[in-house]
Amino acid sequence: MKLCALASGWIRRGLVTASVLFILLSSARAGAKLKVLHAFAGGSDGTYPIAPPAFDHMGNLYAVTEEGGTGTGCSTYGCGVMYELHPNGTQWSEKILYDFFTTDNIQTLAPAGALTLDPNGSFYGVDSVGGDATCDCGEVYQMTRVSGVWTKTTIHDFVGNGYGSSDGNYGGAGLLRDSAGNLYGVTVQAGSFGNGTVFKIAPNADGTWTESIIYNFSGFRDGANPFAPLVMDATGALYGTTQDGGVYGYGTVFKLTLSTGGWTETTLYDFTGGSGGGNPVFGVVLDSAGNVYGAADTGGSNRTGVVYKLTPTKGIWNYVPIHTFSGNSDGGNPSSTVTIDAGGNLYGTTLYGGLYQYGTVYKISNVNGKWEETVLHSFTGGNDGWQPYGGLMVDSSGNVYGSASQGGRYGFGLAFEITP
Repeated sequence: MKLCALASGWIRRGLVTASVLFILLSSARAGAKLKVLHAFAGGSDGTYPIAPPAFDHMGNLYAVTEEGGTGTGCSTYGCGVMYELHPNGTQWSEKILYDFFTTDNIQTLAPAGALTLDPNGSFYGVDSVGGDATCDCGEVYQMTRVSGVWTKTTIHDFVGNGYGSSDGNYGGAGLLRDSAGNLYGVTVQAGSFGNGTVFKIAPNADGTWTESIIYNFSGFRDGANPFAPLVMDATGALYGTTQDGGVYGYGTVFKLTLSTGGWTETTLYDFTGGSGGGNPVFGVVLDSAGNVYGAADTGGSNRTGVVYKLTPTKGIWNYVPIHTFSGNSDGGNPSSTVTIDAGGNLYGTTLYGGLYQYGTVYKISNVNGKWEETVLHSFTGGNDGWQPYGGLMVDSSGNVYGSASQGGRYGFGLAFEITP
């Protein structure tokens, strides 16, 4: 079974030393410029950023790191931090908001993915492992700020333990929040068939939360081992991916529809592992017409991944790879869910490839009916870091924000901005 190891150290600890914190680098293929917003120094500053950023209404950026901070009992580099980057003229300043930690009874380990913001300024996230110390199966948490101090509250501890469990374990890479304040997400493992779940956590009037499992993956036609966050369309249907299972065993794109009898799963596409891609660790996005876009990090004609589109036509979903990565200058092995802007352009990252083989940030646009890829930045493995991971955010001006999991001035990764 293929598991994206946000919590198990899949990203290797390469260290690259450089001498400049704020730099401006030109892409060899596009007019875009990359600026380092913050280079992580390790220790209390945080280590290995692998989550996409979230923005508040003031334009401040929030995210978590895989390791670092002052918490003990997790790894050599700490348990991870929640940090804020806020613009200050032409520079950005970092502030550590929370250190994840372990205690004898409650464990908080390796925050897995994106933070989700609510209208009141609270954030929600998932720990892929940790939580209840008797299970160490992960948790869903809430971060709230009172008088300038951030406090973490566990709102659900996963307690699934293998096949036949009433709950899941190993929480996925982020949460979806609907307009009623309900949270949706996935677990990679456990559930009724041991192949992962889709869950819903609903807020109660007394401030508590109630979790319910809305789907258990069988591991067969419907897929197995989901990891990526879900998305929701205007009707309330949920969309996501599984890393494994399906007809060919290479994963699926699925849809969950709520009706009177509960949630019904429909498999929109079965990955073949061949030219159409395979084993999608990352999720999907929707455009205004209801088309589904995503990236598979393996497969394709060059075995280095694809970006794909699914179009609904009279109840049948038509699958088209809109870019097949070569593993060379255009990048290789997508390392994020694609991001879509208001114009329908797609953005993402690759773990490898590019001019220097350290990964890329790319943009894919539909030009006169033909999809064309542009590399916005090829990472050099030096001051600008390497192996971008987790995802991107694009603002209304077309600026792109993300992180490189490795490298930078201190060798522990960095946050960046790319301006068009």
